[in-house]
Amino acid sequence: MALLGSFEDDEYRPEYGTLVVRDVHGAPVDLLPPHDNPLLRENGTYALSGTIGSAGDGWLHARASDEYHVVRLEAHDGPPPDDLGDWTDAVETPYRSRTSALSLDSLTGARRKCQLALPTVGDYRVRLCRRPADEGDVWRAQFWPVRGPVEPPRWLARSGPAVGKPEPGWRAVLGYGVIEVSWALTGFGSDSSAAWLDAPLDRDSAQAGDVADQLKVPRPVTRRDAIPLLLAAGLIIEDATAKPHGYRLTPDPPLAKDVLNLPAAQVESLDKQDLRHRFAYVTADIVSVVLWSETPVLPGLADRLLLSQADTDAAVRAAEAMNLITISDGEITARPRKPPRPATRQMLRRPWQAAPVELPVGAPPRAGFVSGDGAVTVWSGGEPRVLTSLGGQPDSAFETAYGIVVFSSGGKLSLVRHDGTVEHFDGELWFRGALSPDGRYLATVESHIGRRSWERPHLIDLADGSRESLPASEQWGQATAVHEGAVYFNAGFDVNRPRPKTIRWRPGQEPEPMSFTISRLDPLSGTILAFDDEPGTLLLRPDGTRNRLPAGRTFELVPHGTQVCEFLAGPPRINLFDPHLGGDSPRVLSLPDAAETSTIMPNGPVWEDADHLLVSLRYGLSGPFARVNIRTGAAETAPVPESIGYRPIPIRPLLSRSV
Repeated sequence: MALLGSFEDDEYRPEYGTLVVRDVHGAPVDLLPPHDNPLLRENGTYALSGTIGSAGDGWLHARASDEYHVVRLEAHDGPPPDDLGDWTDAVETPYRSRTSALSLDSLTGARRKCQLALPTVGDYRVRLCRRPADEGDVWRAQFWPVRGPVEPPRWLARSGPAVGKPEPGWRAVLGYGVIEVSWALTGFGSDSSAAWLDAPLDRDSAQAGDVADQLKVPRPVTRRDAIPLLLAAGLIIEDATAKPHGYRLTPDPPLAKDVLNLPAAQVESLDKQDLRHRFAYVTADIVSVVLWSETPVLPGLADRLLLSQADTDAAVRAAEAMNLITISDGEITARPRKPPRPATRQMLRRPWQAAPVELPVGAPPRAGFVSGDGAVTVWSGGEPRVLTSLGGQPDSAFETAYGIVVFSSGGKLSLVRHDGTVEHFDGELWFRGALSPDGRYLATVESHIGRRSWERPHLIDLADGSRESLPASEQWGQATAVHEGAVYFNAGFDVNRPRPKTIRWRPGQEPEPMSFTISRLDPLSGTILAFDDEPGTLLLRPDGTRNRLPAGRTFELVPHGTQVCEFLAGPPRINLFDPHLGGDSPRVLSLPDAAETSTIMPNGPVWEDADHLLVSLRYGLSGPFARVNIRTGAAETAPVPESIGYRPIPIRPLLSRSV
């Protein structure tokens, strides 16, 4: 049997402790329809990733730590050699590929780039192996095609028990504040100074006091007072050699329900917590076997799971109690995940919300929008026109002189030209960039996060795709603006200076640090909002005049720097300031109810010109966008097609130099 291809990442960092491999959808191959069993889809059940890993219709999850790992994916034309060797954990499981293209992914992301090509779509077997390393683990996932009946998962090696230790339940009984003291005393807390220990135990103190009464120790008032309570509960042990305070954690503390006289309802709650703590992952193994089996699974289940019969029987009972499976006449059936409860207007309403109002209908978004699935839509002849569909999860979009620039998840940057052709740029070009006033040059930062993290600034000429770059370093930060041929980056943090440094770079010259940190720079006028060593925000105008705005507030610039503004929520509104009067006398302009006012959100406010602001509407009104005239306060909907989809992002228009 031959190795057909491989991919390796030596600094993969899982999200939420879960290693993820997925089919790349949108790949240029024939797609299989979804599997007949909907429970084999990625979120088909409530089961977790299993003790080692589990797989289904186009996905594989593995249980991992949050450290950096080495992960190798391999494609074979048949079963690879049985070489477990020094692999300490191993499982074989079916995997169904609908695209024949795989990507090492993240739990909440979608990279959309094929890293391992499989020979064809269809059913596969994958052998997933793990062994420990100095940091994280080393993983290997070997895929090979199979024909005929699918064999359910089988565990080949385990480095430790599949069933966890009992959950004592003390955190639920005592509260977090007291448990935090036990960590501090034994060297696991972030602070254990005398001042910290002598501070009041204001969190959960009443709850801890009730337990202290039962254990016949004084009610704790300070954190230090919790020490006798922790000793009486059996959670810590005195040890003169232990640092930093002469205590160590009890390896196997008693169960709270065995020590205390607790209400029946609380005991029931602790029992459920203990059940999940001990069996959450091994029950997922059982669900995986059930989903891939066409015959009763109880006979031989212990051998398949590589467990004792006693642990297997206990895990099956736990899976049933956790509503992951049902058992009838000796046959096991997996239970589906409950569908989410539909949101209602009453559930979504904020305290400030008035009854929904109808707004007059205006023009559609000036530059168009990008829908949640990556479809780029503009208006032509009064009708919406989809230029292309990029897939992925868009983060921001800009209108340029050469098309629409879209930043998507996974560091993907694309230029969608007006004829619908697409140019993709190499590198992990993260989140947002800064555009020159003429719409030709885009400044952005390539960011690599891993064992050896680095960032590298680029200035891309959108006319021909060429770029000028600075050397990679540990932290360049974010591109802030492009103005008069110079690029501004907020780069790094100094230990003695709790704000990023602004670097100005003119291509062909050495970058130079600025004496202040630029928060906002209007590329049309050169007006700047900045921070220096004095409190408050500094407003610098091109004519050299300066104003100091109040500290503790987040200011934005209206295009051309004619006004300073502040976006606020609850209720949504915008404060508009005359720069000559400072920041104490704003004109308050109400925004439509449900307007998104956060400027860091992908669908945050967008300026269409110096007078008109486009805001996304989250719920309650007749359209996903509204346009507000900041001079008159008049608002209107900016209509879009009904098929717009989830979380549309307005494209930021290319603004004119004329006011």
